[in-house]
Amino acid sequence: MTGGAFKNSSTLLSRRREIEELEQAVQKLRADVAKTEQEIVELKNNRSGYYNKIEQIKDLLQKAYVRQNTAKMNADQAKSKIEATNQTALEIQKRDTATGSGDQ
Repeated sequence: MTGGAFKNSSTLLSRRREIEELEQAVQKLRADVAKTEQEIVELKNNRSGYYNKIEQIKDLLQKAYVRQNTAKMNADQAKSKIEATNQTALEIQKRDTATGSGDQ
C-alpha cells in the first residue's frame, strides 16, 4: 500500500478547514453587505431631508423675491409721485412768478 488512506484523510481535513474558512468569510461579507445596505438607507433618508430643505429654501427665496419686487414697485411709484409733485410745484411757481403774485 502507498498510504493513500492517510493522504485522503489529510486532504479531507484541509478541505473541511478551507470550507469553514470560506463559510466564515461569507458570513463576514454578508454582515458587511447588511451594514452597507443600512448605510445606504440612512444616506437616502438624509438626501430626502436635504431635498425637503431645498424646497423650503426655494419657497422662502420666492417669497423674498416677491417682497423685493413689491418694494421696488412701491418705491418707483413713490418716486414718480414725488417727481409729479415737484413738477406741479415748479409749474405753480412759474405761473406765480409770471403773474407777479409770488412774493406778495
